[in-house]
Amino acid sequence: MSSTAPGRWRRGWILTLGLAVALAWRPGSAADPAPKVAPPTETVVDADGNLYPTIQIGKQIWTALNLRTTRLNDGTPIPLATETAVWKDNTTPLFCYPKDMSATNFVPRFGLLYNFYAVETKKLAPRGWHVPTAQEWLEFEKHLIASGANWDGSRTGDKIAKAICAQTDWNPSPLAGAIGNDLSRNNATGFSAFGTGFRHESGIWEPSGRYTGWWTATAVSSDHAGMIDLHYNQADWSNAHHYRSACGYPVRLVKD
Repeated sequence: MSSTAPGRWRRGWILTLGLAVALAWRPGSAADPAPKVAPPTETVVDADGNLYPTIQIGKQIWTALNLRTTRLNDGTPIPLATETAVWKDNTTPLFCYPKDMSATNFVPRFGLLYNFYAVETKKLAPRGWHVPTAQEWLEFEKHLIASGANWDGSRTGDKIAKAICAQTDWNPSPLAGAIGNDLSRNNATGFSAFGTGFRHESGIWEPSGRYTGWWTATAVSSDHAGMIDLHYNQADWSNAHHYRSACGYPVRLVKD
């Protein structure tokens, strides 16, 4: 086990990314739907000093990138678990890198993977922010559908995956409306979800390009928690899944 922290962003990078997120919005139509999403409103600083742009979606303000802190907001280090034997079924807070993504150029884009025991501390987020509950993710979903974020411009049903996924780092898909189909039409919201992969409770990684998701702050049992799930070959997302708390998933933050 090691506690080496990943590299931090330089401030210039955040300005560049903030501009890119702002430019991600474009007027919607049935052929090229996009909800009206506000540009970045502020930046957030985590316990490691990493900076995150934010974006407003409906009444909620979200971080526009995955969390990558290696410390809780009281300064307590979160152990880095690379070895399978350490990660497997561990019930203490841990983080790891997405598979083969420990290089500093990948970490700002992909963030880190946390088990739910790190989320459960309620100390991952800086003051004024928190890991969103399952209900807050549902509000996010409902707003985007009602705003026309479905890939086909409809305002019913769940087809919002393309609108929140990045234009890179996803496997190709032949299915119309799927995340991996015509990546140039992704990310109408600027939410920039990359295909990070995840880590099973067994310690085995799912590689990048196929999946991503986020923990909710909602535990469903002593060893399972709610999460959001995205797959390159699908147009929808799942907000009804719950996985073992010892799994590793990315984390987003929402403003209090």
